[in-house]
Amino acid sequence: MLLGIGLHNPIAAAAGRHGESEWAMGLRLLVQLPTGALLLAARLCGCAAFAEQALATCSPVHSHFVLRARCDLIAQLVKRLPDGGRLVHVPVREKGAGRRIRRWIELREIRVRVGRNGHRP
Repeated sequence: MLLGIGLHNPIAAAAGRHGESEWAMGLRLLVQLPTGALLLAARLCGCAAFAEQALATCSPVHSHFVLRARCDLIAQLVKRLPDGGRLVHVPVREKGAGRRIRRWIELREIRVRVGRNGHRP
């Protein structure tokens, strides 16, 4: 897994240990995010637990993140924004405890639908 700037400028890399998930490698790379950076993460990292870690890592170094989240992520509306986005509360669940909510984090939600005319939505 690579953490890069721009198109081809890697700033950090992680090789998976035997059986290590891509999600776990992503968490290891978060601490190497530089000041003022924008982290773009794929759907695999688009869960509340990863968002919580990204928020904790990015805030102190004035960095930001955009996560491509799963469609079934549950969020409570806090406020609708003038640009069409929303402020939402997202539950972070206790690991291994099923549905028990450990805490809520506040995130900005932006929904985008990408497609081409004549192709399936």
